[in-house]
Amino acid sequence: MHENRSRRAGGRAGRCRRPGTGGRQGSDRCPGPQGATGTANVIYSDWLQIKFVDFKAQLDAPKLTDQIHEQGEVVVFFATNTAPGASAYRLNYYANPLTWVSFYITVGKINFIAGDTYNTHTYYVRYILIPGGVHARRGSGDRPG
Repeated sequence: MHENRSRRAGGRAGRCRRPGTGGRQGSDRCPGPQGATGTANVIYSDWLQIKFVDFKAQLDAPKLTDQIHEQGEVVVFFATNTAPGASAYRLNYYANPLTWVSFYITVGKINFIAGDTYNTHTYYVRYILIPGGVHARRGSGDRPG
């Protein structure tokens, strides 16, 4: 009996065929259609100005939904200016007891709290909203809480 060796290393890829019945599952070497380029539904803002008053500032984030609040992720960057090459810091930022900026979220809002160094000044922030996708299940090797 002649054995088909087209699957050996360095061999040609076989022809794409329709799924059959019975037999064991093999690898699918048929190219699928090109998927859309995207960012997994990530939402991001421009650089926006905030001004601290009494160590607090608030920013409207209308796309910050309850679903993102409960199942997604919010990332915030903070900068003293938006000039090219300017430093931006991912919040929560802490340098010392007087130099820090923190944030917390509520539906539709990003709330900021700052130490003395940043009080009563105008700064820039940019936020990224990452909706939750598939809930991670605990695997057999994971330990509970």
